[in-house]
Amino acid sequence: MKNNLLWLLLCLSLAMNIWQYKLAQDAEQQGYTAINSSEVSQQQDRQTNSSNGQAIAAAGLISADIKRQQMLKRAQNLLRQQQYAGLNTLLTEYLSAHPQDFAFLLLEADLHSKTQLLSEALLGYYDLLDKVTTDEQRKQVLKRINELSQNAIQSLTQTQSWDVLARFVEPLYQVDSNNVFYSLALARAYAMLDQFNLMESVLTGIDSNLAAVREIRELAKSDEANATSPNQNSDDYIASIPLTQIGQQYVVDVGLDGQQSRLLIDTGASVTALSQRFFQRYFQASQYQFLGQFNLHTAAGDIEAPIYTFDEIVLGNTRLHHINVAVLPMSEQRVDGLLGMNVLSAFHFSIDQPRQLLLLKEI
Repeated sequence: MKNNLLWLLLCLSLAMNIWQYKLAQDAEQQGYTAINSSEVSQQQDRQTNSSNGQAIAAAGLISADIKRQQMLKRAQNLLRQQQYAGLNTLLTEYLSAHPQDFAFLLLEADLHSKTQLLSEALLGYYDLLDKVTTDEQRKQVLKRINELSQNAIQSLTQTQSWDVLARFVEPLYQVDSNNVFYSLALARAYAMLDQFNLMESVLTGIDSNLAAVREIRELAKSDEANATSPNQNSDDYIASIPLTQIGQQYVVDVGLDGQQSRLLIDTGASVTALSQRFFQRYFQASQYQFLGQFNLHTAAGDIEAPIYTFDEIVLGNTRLHHINVAVLPMSEQRVDGLLGMNVLSAFHFSIDQPRQLLLLKEI
C-alpha cells in the first residue's frame, strides 16, 4: 500500500514537470512567432515603400516624357506655321537644359535652313552628323542634306544662276570634296563664269571618263557659252521690247505669274529680284517654293536674300518657266525690282539704245 502511494506521487510529480516544460515551450514558441511576424511586417513595409518609390519615379519619367512630346509637337507646329521667332526662343530654352536631345537639335537645324544662308544651314547639318548616336539619326540628317542641296543645285542650274550656284556650292565642296554632285555643279558654274582654272582644279578630283566631265570641258571650249550677238538687226531677234530710260539705266515691263512689274535691267545682278515692298504687296510667300537664303551679287554689292521659285516670267512675247526670284530691300520707288542674268542669259540679248529696245534672240 505504501509502495503504491509513493509510485502515485512520483507519477504526479513527473506529470507536473512535463506540463510545466510544455508550457515553457509554448510560451517560447509564441515569442518567436511574434518576433517573426514583426520582422515580416517590417520587410513588407520596406518592399511597399520601395515599390511606391519606384512607382513615383516611373510616374515622374512618364510625366517628363509626356511634357517633352508636347513641347516637340509644339515646336514642329511653329516650324510648319513659319513662326520662326517663337520657335527659336523655344529651342534655345529647351536645348540649354537638354543639349543632347537629337530631335530638338534636328529641329534647330531645320529652322536654320529657313532663316540662315542655305549653305551655312547645310554646314550645320554636317556638324550635326558628329552628334548622332544611331544609324536612323544619321539617315535623317543625310536625307535633309541631300534634299536641300540637290533641290537648290538643280534649280540654280536650270535658271542659269551661275554666280549664285558657285557661291552656294563652294563651302559645301570644302567640307565634302568627295561629293561628285557638288564637284560637277561647281565645275559647271566655274565653266559658265569663264573661270577655267578653278573649273579644272575641281575636275581633277573626278574620273575624267564621266560623260558629265567631258560635257563641262566642252562647254569651257565653246565660244558661245556666254556670248551675246553684236548684231543690231532686230529682224534676227525673237523679241524687241520697249524700254524706259531712268538716268543711265533702262527699265523693262515684265510679267511675273500674271502680275506686271517694272524691272531695272542689271547685268551685274546674278538673279532677278523684286523689292520687298512689291513682293509683299502682290505675292504671298507661303504660296511659293522657298529655295533658301543665298549670297547674291548686285551692282550695289553683295547681299544676303531669300529666293523663291516663280512659275512663269513673260518678257515681251517670250516665256520662261520656273524662274528663281530674290526679294531685296530696295529704296528706289520708280522700279519694282531688277532683271538679272538668270533671265537675260537665256537669250542672246542686246540693248538698242537709239531706239530704246531690248533685243532677244534664241541661243
